[in-house]
Amino acid sequence: MAIQPLDLQVLFSRLEQVGKEQSAAKEVHAQQQLQQAGELVKRTDQQDHSVNQASEVDQKGIARLDPEEKRRRERRKEKRRQTEGEGQNLTPLEVVQDPALGKKIDISG
Repeated sequence: MAIQPLDLQVLFSRLEQVGKEQSAAKEVHAQQQLQQAGELVKRTDQQDHSVNQASEVDQKGIARLDPEEKRRRERRKEKRRQTEGEGQNLTPLEVVQDPALGKKIDISG
């Protein structure tokens, strides 16, 4: 299929528009990253300058934990106990020492 002069004329007139569209498509990702970075900076700045909510404390002065946090802590404690228990089940290594160690002094130099 051959390109007619009329087709070329239309293509050349749209060339600038196509170039702008392609450059805009390439810049979209960079713009999105800049926008997300700006939002992240705003959020962290707001958190740094805001007063954090204190945890609830009961009459004994112990902070109350929600049930999910309690379960997490219990799981962590259980894992620690298991790893410590495995370490205790190992037989201690036998230390072998020379019976003559420390008995003779070499003064010959």
